[in-house]
Amino acid sequence: PNEAEIHWGCCSLSTMKVIRSKPVSELPPLGEIKTYTIKNLYLKFFGYFLGQLGAFWGIFFGVKGPNGEWPYAWWAFCFVASALSLTISHTFHVTASIERAGNTVEFFNIHGKSLFGGPMSMDQYESVGVVRRCWGNSAQFVKSIEHLSALKQEPFACCIHKSTCYDINEINRWCEDHALRKLSA
Repeated sequence: PNEAEIHWGCCSLSTMKVIRSKPVSELPPLGEIKTYTIKNLYLKFFGYFLGQLGAFWGIFFGVKGPNGEWPYAWWAFCFVASALSLTISHTFHVTASIERAGNTVEFFNIHGKSLFGGPMSMDQYESVGVVRRCWGNSAQFVKSIEHLSALKQEPFACCIHKSTCYDINEINRWCEDHALRKLSA
């Protein structure tokens, strides 16, 4: 892709600029397993938890009793339990690390469990690269049309994007391992 071309990002609220990209067919072979970890993962989970607590804060501190007593809505504590359970369940579905070896890629959650059915062939992707988003550079996987079509046949497949980005800690090592030009500091 043209470096000046702007694409809609990996989420619908951001834009991104492709700054490095390489077709999967041109990737160098990886002899050993390369692991890349996701940046600020615990901070993201904490933010998710605080966001889920919004209902608690609004109800507990915003509802007064019939005679103006405060705090009156003790039942709002159920939203604290809801925030905890939703955050914990979220940890099972979010990618925490990516492993590349040979012609495969595998995604793992924070508990070390493989996501998306285990190792996948890199042939399911058109290209890998690096994109610049408003908060920094991210690794990018661009799915092939065949892979994207197969995913969209799955139940609950309404939010599958052609491009998926990951904010990895080792972005320069990602570039080196995938024969992309190194990013300047």
